[in-house]
Amino acid sequence: MNTSSIFNQDYQFNNPIFVADPYMVVPASSNPGMYIELFNGRKDPDKILDDWGKVGPIFGPLCFAHSTYATDIKLGFDDMDEKRLLYVGDCVYYNGVYYGEVNVFFVKSYPSAYGERFQEFKEELAIPPTWEVKQSNENGVNNE
Repeated sequence: MNTSSIFNQDYQFNNPIFVADPYMVVPASSNPGMYIELFNGRKDPDKILDDWGKVGPIFGPLCFAHSTYATDIKLGFDDMDEKRLLYVGDCVYYNGVYYGEVNVFFVKSYPSAYGERFQEFKEELAIPPTWEVKQSNENGVNNE
């Protein structure tokens, strides 16, 4: 089955700002809905990549995704519990990797490929190493 035709069916409303990646799919066992994908990752947020970086996890389904001033991305899951992905510079941090690209997408049906990328969101993996130090220093705690 051609994944491009699946995305064409799902996006037949022709959203002019959406660019579908035909390789971006979630497993058939997942629920249809809105998902967020992290990709183009690297271990050092200051590293300039010569090629595409690491592909990352896919989280969802989401009720919403919201970002203000590129400081964080708030994610609303079905249980209406709000979780956050944090920006470090111009990258989003998750599980030791800094991702330069984020994609939010909606699917109704999809083939079962890239299943290992679909993950449960874990808040403890979304805290950058420097974030705890920054938060402590802002509260007058010296971590040196």
